[in-house]
Amino acid sequence: LYVSMQTSDKSSLAKYDFETGKRLQVIANTNTDHSNDMTFNAKKDFMIVVHNAPNYARITTFKSDTMEKLKTVDLVCKMNGLAYCAERDQYAAGISGTWNFWVLDSNFQKVGGMETGVNTGKTRQGLDCDEDYVYFVQSASSGNPGNIIMIYSWQGKFLARVELTHNTKEGETLIHVGNKLYLHCNRGN
Repeated sequence: LYVSMQTSDKSSLAKYDFETGKRLQVIANTNTDHSNDMTFNAKKDFMIVVHNAPNYARITTFKSDTMEKLKTVDLVCKMNGLAYCAERDQYAAGISGTWNFWVLDSNFQKVGGMETGVNTGKTRQGLDCDEDYVYFVQSASSGNPGNIIMIYSWQGKFLARVELTHNTKEGETLIHVGNKLYLHCNRGN
């Protein structure tokens, strides 16, 4: 399990054993800005960190085993989240400032997506996906408590809204392991 940690203007990445919760490694000062979301490309065996603010189109890749920084690039879209699907060899990218997502190919070029996302009034966060669905996390905002997961088909059809009203922390990113979803939250509020 990989998570980003931010203190003031410094970003760090941490690697944890998913079963035990033991922290295995920390890479300090990664220069990945807000580090709003991460995804794992299983075919190329690297982690991708979405910078978000202030470099909304920027991603940085890291080797998954050593966490060595590989490269930093700017993509064709400004995004708040990114998720990789190995079965499709595609990415879902949450488009900053909207409730939409784009489908990107393995070279990060737009090949589809959804331009009519449901405005929930919540803060758009990270994404996760599997072969069939895109899961878009949205967190509480002023006067609009609770987290939600908006579920879409890869073709952009809205399918479901899952309310997580028992969780009042800021949901940041979502991952699935098998058939379970895990929401990583900011410990702040």
